[in-house]
Amino acid sequence: LIFHLRTSRLYDTLERFILLQGKVVCVSESIRKQFLIKQRYDFLARPSDDKVVTIYDGRDLRKFINVDDPDRIKREFNLNGEKIIGIIGAIAKIKRQDLFLLIANEVKRHNSDIKFLIVGDTYSNHLKQILYKHEIFRLCEELGLKNDVIFTGYRDDIPLLLKLIDILVVTSKREALGGVII
Repeated sequence: LIFHLRTSRLYDTLERFILLQGKVVCVSESIRKQFLIKQRYDFLARPSDDKVVTIYDGRDLRKFINVDDPDRIKREFNLNGEKIIGIIGAIAKIKRQDLFLLIANEVKRHNSDIKFLIVGDTYSNHLKQILYKHEIFRLCEELGLKNDVIFTGYRDDIPLLLKLIDILVVTSKREALGGVII
């Protein structure tokens, strides 16, 4: 049994017991260390170092070589030489697009030749996620950034977007493995 941990959520007794019958694969040392923290119910199954391993997510770097010309994206979003500040990731409270918009508002007051890209969409159509997405749209309007922020939705051309973005911002509360940074 192999279980791939991407979050720091601690498991209850039964889950932990089941997981320890095989190996637990964590995507970062931080997650691994959190899984190995002693729990009050460890008398049932104490995790050993050799059963909890870290295997970092891989990235195919060939996608970042010979990337298309970003002019196609500039035309798609009607960009005309502005500097681009962007955030890439699922629209979710943990990713803090709300904080990104507050930062955008502050930056925009001092620089007029900037556009902001919010790349991504919700993980699913779960009500909490949809409500957060609407909260982000509403905040964008309230801050008067409607003409300065481009919501791209889900994209599969991230290497091209990264080539276009001048400043990449990560506002996440936490990341098991920040794929966009890698």
